Amino acid sequence: MPRQPARWAPAFGAGVIFVCWCDAITGLAHPLTRKLLAMRCKVLCFFVLVCALAGCVSSGNESIADATNATVSGQLLKGKTTQTDVRRIYGDPIKTSFSSNGFETWEYEFTRLQSKPTNFIPYVNLVHSGAEGDKKTLVIFFDKQKVVQDFTMSTSRIDMSRGIITR
Repeated sequence: MPRQPARWAPAFGAGVIFVCWCDAITGLAHPLTRKLLAMRCKVLCFFVLVCALAGCVSSGNESIADATNATVSGQLLKGKTTQTDVRRIYGDPIKTSFSSNGFETWEYEFTRLQSKPTNFIPYVNLVHSGAEGDKKTLVIFFDKQKVVQDFTMSTSRIDMSRGIITR
């Protein structure tokens, strides 16, 4: 059967892409069309990769990412657990503060955010985009002997929005 030239549809859209894809598979496409198809494929792969990587972000101390008040209560015994034990369990604190009476406070934070779906829709993301997620905070209070006196564990919801419509 003689080789037929690739046929072009008058409108550019999904039909043209399908025709080009079919022609490329069967070897009927013009070399320039193959290059254009290869470039589009690379752009599509790059876009999918960016969406997969940009969809979620976390920061802070990973050791409290899945911690609950119950798990922390089991690890931190008031009047018994020392600063050395706390550092071994949770690592270095993100913030340390001292009070005038000699007490010390350590803070640990972990934040996990996910991009809103509107971030990936062209033009819509100018009107509304952002991220939402959770923030965990663990605050540990030590006495003068560097032993745990008390602690608090809190979780809060985060909703960051930008654009013309923020809510």
